[in-house]
Amino acid sequence: MDARPPSVGDVALLYREAVVASSDAFAWQDIRAIHLQHSLNEMVVPASDSHCLMLNLSAPLLLHARHGKGNCDGLVRAGEVLLFLP
Repeated sequence: MDARPPSVGDVALLYREAVVASSDAFAWQDIRAIHLQHSLNEMVVPASDSHCLMLNLSAPLLLHARHGKGNCDGLVRAGEVLLFLP
């Protein structure tokens, strides 16, 4: 199977050491899953024109995200879900 090529500004490339698992090797179409685990209390998510679903399973995280034409800056608490739409 062909692995999915990373996009420019890919969050998995920005936080390589935090990637626990990824669906990239499965070559799924139109969906990608990445599990990140890190000790940061702040995270920058690069701009993207794709939908993005984020679930925080850990400590509160200060998030700075640029998505499509919108921005998201704020605290994401454990158990909270964010959905970014382009």
